[in-house]
Amino acid sequence: MLIHIVVDKEKRLKGKYGALEIPQIDEVISTIDWAISNNIALLPGDDLQYLQKLRKSLILLMSKTLDRALSTHEADITKHDMFISNLSNLSETQGVDIISLNYDLLLDHAIYRKTQKLPHYGLNKKRPNTGYRLYKLHGSLNWAVCPFCQQIRTFSDKVAHKLFETQKRCQSCISTNLEPVLITPTMLKDYNIPELPRVWNEAFQALSTATKLVFVGYSLPPADFAIIELIKRAIHMKLRLEEVHVIDIDRDLEDRYKKIFGNKVSSNMNGFSGELL
Repeated sequence: MLIHIVVDKEKRLKGKYGALEIPQIDEVISTIDWAISNNIALLPGDDLQYLQKLRKSLILLMSKTLDRALSTHEADITKHDMFISNLSNLSETQGVDIISLNYDLLLDHAIYRKTQKLPHYGLNKKRPNTGYRLYKLHGSLNWAVCPFCQQIRTFSDKVAHKLFETQKRCQSCISTNLEPVLITPTMLKDYNIPELPRVWNEAFQALSTATKLVFVGYSLPPADFAIIELIKRAIHMKLRLEEVHVIDIDRDLEDRYKKIFGNKVSSNMNGFSGELL
């Protein structure tokens, strides 16, 4: 259904099909979000209900695609296990703050293998002084929100792709219509989930007290305006930041980071290996 609309619009505009003409996922979702927010049809005969159904179908497609892809990648867990293991001493003395924009559970499961429990997500429990604190600002494949009481429930494994087919019961009320907590890649991101600001607030506090930040595989995309502003506000709150290290494979990224952090930036463009700096 989604591909039909995308391809049909491309055919009208350019008169032919081609792999390079199919837009990126963030372009597609941004277009749908813009149409929904302005109550404008993408094609003759569309209405708001159809667009909302289309968006929901797209989230299901994303969830199922991620489930398949991650089932393969989770076999290669060495880097994440090494990373979490190398942070164990710090975790036991003062705790480790990790901010993630990924939906996957690679870090979550690495933490579970090390500690036999899931990390502190910042959702509805008091921030612990020690341990692993994992703030997933864009949601997670193992989170589900109740549309009735707005409580977020966490699971030990991926559930986002199952929620469209199997009912999961809310732990706070009688609702069985839980929905995925995935902030989709769009220029019109909607963070209007009541419990999510708690996660953002704890992430803000962690950033504001940090003396060193390490960014792994993050390109500072313009669509993440809210994330970038969160970082800027946090580091200027207490002015404790001394060092910023960027781990990636894109050598052009260092200049983007220097625009925000100045001469505090150093980089390793050999990619993530799981080792500490």
